[in-house]
Amino acid sequence: MGHPTSRSTRGSNNKFRTPIQVFTDALASVTTVPVSGSLPFPTDLESPQRKKMQQACLNEKIPENLDDPALFRPRPSGINTPLIWQHCTMKGWLTKHIPPTFSFTKTKKKRFIILADRMLYTFKTDHQTGQFREFMELTKSTNVFVTDQFAGVPYCIEIRKPSEETIHWYLQAPDAETMKLWLERLKKTIYWLRENHAGTVNLAKLATIDTENFSPRPTPRASQNEHGMKSQSSIYSPSPDVIQSSSYVPFITPPSSPGVSSYHAYPNHSVRSSISTSLSFEDYCYPFDRSRSTSSASTSSSTGSPSLHSSPSLRTTRSIRLLNTLPPPLPPPTTSLPPVPTHTPPFKAQ
Repeated sequence: MGHPTSRSTRGSNNKFRTPIQVFTDALASVTTVPVSGSLPFPTDLESPQRKKMQQACLNEKIPENLDDPALFRPRPSGINTPLIWQHCTMKGWLTKHIPPTFSFTKTKKKRFIILADRMLYTFKTDHQTGQFREFMELTKSTNVFVTDQFAGVPYCIEIRKPSEETIHWYLQAPDAETMKLWLERLKKTIYWLRENHAGTVNLAKLATIDTENFSPRPTPRASQNEHGMKSQSSIYSPSPDVIQSSSYVPFITPPSSPGVSSYHAYPNHSVRSSISTSLSFEDYCYPFDRSRSTSSASTSSSTGSPSLHSSPSLRTTRSIRLLNTLPPPLPPPTTSLPPVPTHTPPFKAQ
């Protein structure tokens, strides 16, 4: 009969436990082992098999033929550590920025960046190791340029790789010279890939690329504007034969309104300003005789003499322009003016 009595006693004890006792028992059951603040990176899991693979990568020999791009890509067993570290085209410490998704996330990390062939690798240390953090493969469609994506972050390079989900890397250099050097190596690598060359990229091949070749390609909008400017210049610019002839006088259509449209009516703003500033008071008061200008122009064109007397003068050109841009003068008055009074009576105040 003792066994049922003890069982009932335990039940009564559990029934009458206070909330403080329950909370105390819960705290006592929690382990005191420190918990990591973040999940471990996959490459940080040091298993015996993982250590064996890392040691094999460190002791891996560099192949004699380095023309295969697959040698620089990551593999399930890791990367060829001696090949990546010894045959890279650029390496150094950069700050990798990440666009913040939440306010409490870390947005920048110091990383050791290595550019080997077309592969970019990030490491936490500058010692030769195979534990890389991230990697990116540069392609023909990759764009590299300086960006101001982050406020107060100078010398920042954006590497944009269009794909199904656009990939962005933001790498900040410590100074302007380092930024220029990284930009040059990255742009030359992308230019070499766009030329459909076979093999891998090395310093000897990058040295043969001229810096003028990998200038940024114009955007479609910029190319359209450039084509429009060329077409306008071809419309307004006369042929050399017409310019050399002495009877050539440029004709300019007057603007419809003195507002913004006046800049579009003239092909060149400097021509419009020269017309408005070069006309003198004498040109306005005494317009040029059209018959005289026509006869002098025809005489000079028939003789073909390059002398200054046969060519129209500057005043002739101004007057012809004035006649084309100004309305015709008013006719003279038909009635006589009133006579001038001979004697003016003094003014008397009333």
